[in-house]
Amino acid sequence: MAIRQIKTREEVAAKSKRNQIIVGVILVVVMILSTVGFSFLSKNETNGGSSGSTSEVDYKNVKFLKNSQGLWVSNIDGQEITTYFNPLETENLSITFSTSLGDFYNKPLFFASQANEGNYEILKNLYPFIERSQNVCLAGENCSSPDLVVKNCSSNLIVFRETNNTNIYKSNNCIFIETPYAEQKRAADGVIFKIFGVQ
Repeated sequence: MAIRQIKTREEVAAKSKRNQIIVGVILVVVMILSTVGFSFLSKNETNGGSSGSTSEVDYKNVKFLKNSQGLWVSNIDGQEITTYFNPLETENLSITFSTSLGDFYNKPLFFASQANEGNYEILKNLYPFIERSQNVCLAGENCSSPDLVVKNCSSNLIVFRETNNTNIYKSNNCIFIETPYAEQKRAADGVIFKIFGVQ
């Protein structure tokens, strides 16, 4: 049977004080870590889950808000548009031609390119205003399918071409978007902002 060591009051008080200090330090560390963790979580939720980005952009008195899917939503003259990029991210695109929503209103819109994200980006914003949409073949070019209708630039036609450099221009009613594949959505959003009069 082990004999229990007898401790003085001072030793008991010192041990108790040491234990209280250790518990106090642990509680302070836990509180600091939880506060820091909470601030990071709040920041990520405010920024739509991506740190370092903003969830609101005011561009020429038009407000763009980032939604939970990471898309930019705006209301322009009562018309809602949804884009992958905001206008600040497309400012450096050179789009010098003039166009407006009236050019497309109640008219068919044709796409002379393979189905891609750029086509979808434009179509989802213009669909409420156009008569219909259709994939076609641009006159004078090799068609990917013999079943495609051939159209020329007398119709509203959007042509995406994969190139090394970005070049966006208009010829009659054709809008040509020549860009690297990775830039198609950004170029498409630049065209959308042009059509809606944002840029």
